[in-house]
Amino acid sequence: MSIVSVEKVSKFYGKKKVLDNVSFTIQRGEIFGLLGSNGAGKSTLTSIILGIEKATSGSVSLFDSTDVNISKPRFALVPQEDAFYRDFSVEKNLLFFGSIYGLSGEVLKNRVKFLLAWLYLEDYKNIRADFLSGGFQKLLNIAISLLHDPELIFLDEPTVGLDPKMRQLFWDKILELKNNGKTIILTTHYMEEAEQLCDDIVIMDQGIILKEGTVNELLGVGPGYEQVMITIPLKRTLDDLFTELTGRHLHE
Repeated sequence: MSIVSVEKVSKFYGKKKVLDNVSFTIQRGEIFGLLGSNGAGKSTLTSIILGIEKATSGSVSLFDSTDVNISKPRFALVPQEDAFYRDFSVEKNLLFFGSIYGLSGEVLKNRVKFLLAWLYLEDYKNIRADFLSGGFQKLLNIAISLLHDPELIFLDEPTVGLDPKMRQLFWDKILELKNNGKTIILTTHYMEEAEQLCDDIVIMDQGIILKEGTVNELLGVGPGYEQVMITIPLKRTLDDLFTELTGRHLHE
């Protein structure tokens, strides 16, 4: 079942076109990757899907509705920036934002208790948020966004600046969300992250979609050949593909 449908979306700021006839669908229960360098149009596209901005032309539907207000209770955004009160404790942040989502009583307490345990924040529940490490602040961001148990989750560059151990923890939790039936849109600069997590990937550049498909489809890996490719030290990567398509490296 299609959860997100983007149909021929274009966006202009004045005379500048930042999205050009973008179309794709996202199926229930998949991790969908949006890849591209700065200025590719990922943030603008995400803002349009979330209803923060309006497309100049084209349409977006979530859960078969083009009215984003109807769909809002069913999705969440985990932003790069802090989405909590730094002078509140971890638990107070969760209780406060849970009440904003309309949760109360035992329902709110049980949801907070679950998220504290699931995201390894239980030992920090009485610690002020600004005293947490960067990685645990990102975990708090995720916890806040998941309070209302959304079906569709937008993750905006969730592992930027994290060390390898914390990044692996994030990957594990993202896969757990998928295994629990959540649909995830992931924007990332990390090719390895996309290869490890995403079921379907869109590579964007200068507002257009250059390629879409699974990792194997994009890299030209046929059925039964993946194990062989992994053993070759110079195997082709998504980074290589991006360079071939654009003539630039992703981080330029």
